[in-house]
Amino acid sequence: MDHNDAIHMGDGSRMLRIDQFLVLYYKYCHCTKYAFERQAHRLIWNRTINHKGAANTNHPNDIDVEHCNKVFKDSAHSYRGVFTEKVVARVSKSAMKVHEIIKQFDKVCNVHVLSGRHKTCDKEIDIITLVRQFQACNLFDFIPGRSHYAYPNIKENPLTELDMEFVRD
Repeated sequence: MDHNDAIHMGDGSRMLRIDQFLVLYYKYCHCTKYAFERQAHRLIWNRTINHKGAANTNHPNDIDVEHCNKVFKDSAHSYRGVFTEKVVARVSKSAMKVHEIIKQFDKVCNVHVLSGRHKTCDKEIDIITLVRQFQACNLFDFIPGRSHYAYPNIKENPLTELDMEFVRD
């Protein structure tokens, strides 16, 4: 969360400080690709981009590149899989400009475009509903002889065949 906050604020020195901790974490988890990537990108500035020009609206450069790739792929989709060097050159030169024109047209026509952000939902009501249903049917209570027809080979109590000597050792 601290790293994401540093990205949103465009705080390069803070990102560098956090990256030093992340390198240790990545090495510990044997994610050497990420550890090398973090060590290679020890730049303090020019690691985030801010299209809105306001505080707390920065995002990482790699996400911006992914957005550009999406625009490119959407534009290239109209060629229906026939990719030549000429097609790729044409699409790469025009994709972002066409995207800007479409965005401006949508703005003028008051077309609401979804942000593409993932929504977080409140799961509390769903969890409470499930807990009440579980309590009503005594799901977690021990009922002798209870079994499920879909699992005929599962023992009533799988711990009865457990070798306690092996567990202790």
